[in-house]
Amino acid sequence: MAARAFLTKFMIAAGLLLASALMVNGQLSYCFQSTDGNKLNLKFTLIDRDWKYGYVQYNQPMYGVFIRQKYNHLIESYNNPGMREYMWEEVRNDTVSGTYQFIMQGDSISNIRYIRTSDKKEFKFGNPNVGIVDCQCNWGE
Repeated sequence: MAARAFLTKFMIAAGLLLASALMVNGQLSYCFQSTDGNKLNLKFTLIDRDWKYGYVQYNQPMYGVFIRQKYNHLIESYNNPGMREYMWEEVRNDTVSGTYQFIMQGDSISNIRYIRTSDKKEFKFGNPNVGIVDCQCNWGE
């Protein structure tokens, strides 16, 4: 079991490093701030062109937490064409520790929510793209 966990972590780390090296211009980052009084900053980075994998970082830590896309689907709406809902799973120690969900129209994201698996607590984030410069978030701190 320990060997499997090590191998999984190694493969995730190797994949993130390889994707970062190969797709420097392919990374897409969004910066959010909590809207529910938790004073959290969230950097949400996708590392492949299909938006299947990425990582999240809170309040500028040194490392990211791996995320993988669970689903995306088109929302049929006459008034809001091109809306798409996305969900990613946050993976820590081979276990899904939470989910991130948002709705996107074009390149616009109005808000994102995170639901922690352990206690089903929900965190809401808004104010996307608060100053992205060279894939770094600037929350004005």
